[in-house]
Amino acid sequence: MENGFVLARGMNMAVAFETMLKLQETNYVKMKGYAVSDFWHGPLAQVDEGTVVILYAAEGVVFENTKEMLAKLDSIGAEVILVSDNKELVDNRPLAINLPKLGSDSVSPFLFAVFAQMFACKLTAVKGRNPDAPRNLNKVTITK
Repeated sequence: MENGFVLARGMNMAVAFETMLKLQETNYVKMKGYAVSDFWHGPLAQVDEGTVVILYAAEGVVFENTKEMLAKLDSIGAEVILVSDNKELVDNRPLAINLPKLGSDSVSPFLFAVFAQMFACKLTAVKGRNPDAPRNLNKVTITK
């Protein structure tokens, strides 16, 4: 995994951006985060077969649009890592994480953020990187 995209909508946009930053910081993966709604309008042209896309699909008001994006990514042949609280959506998908349903998409970012942190950490083990000592960065920064 060298590059890719992280997509979400609504309450999970912050998680998509945090995932992107953690993968950049700890694994040197060139990731870009987008809202699913914005991805339809241009960035989708960058996806081809095998492109890695992490897709957060929480049940709620934006769920249907996220499912449409999943279908489009599947038709292209993207390598989708699906994170969802909808068991039926993740069933029979080799790269899917089913998180517990908490009854509200406003709560899902808490669980989705745990996935993001653990995924970035586990990928460092695969890549042989030290997540606590990324190159060119200080783990403590001073904002001026």
